[in-house]
Amino acid sequence: MTLVLDASVLIGLLNPKDAHHAASSEVFALERRFLVHPVNVAEALVHPHRVGLGLEAFEDLRSLGVVPTHLGERGPLILAGVQVTDGLSEMDACALGLAMDNDLPLVTFDRQLASAASKRGLLQPAPA
Repeated sequence: MTLVLDASVLIGLLNPKDAHHAASSEVFALERRFLVHPVNVAEALVHPHRVGLGLEAFEDLRSLGVVPTHLGERGPLILAGVQVTDGLSEMDACALGLAMDNDLPLVTFDRQLASAASKRGLLQPAPA
């Protein structure tokens, strides 16, 4: 099964001190394919890049099955729609839009994003 991830899951995995590190590690223990919008991958790589580990972190994510994936041709409409309807940031809209465009479940630790995914039947509950 393929899952869509938002940046919070990637950030949690990459930072052992993050509050969501253990839960993120559980998500990746599922050994699935993970689609992530490139904007969300970039968001997760900011801190590693600041400390000179951007490329290493990117390669680590790819080795764990993270596939940066763009939305299809109607992507801009989807993004605009979820930003207006759900009040999501552009980054969160990218994650939800990718889930919607591919009809795949989304894993997130963000409550507002989880609520928006849930009302569309696209939420994959994150480990506690």
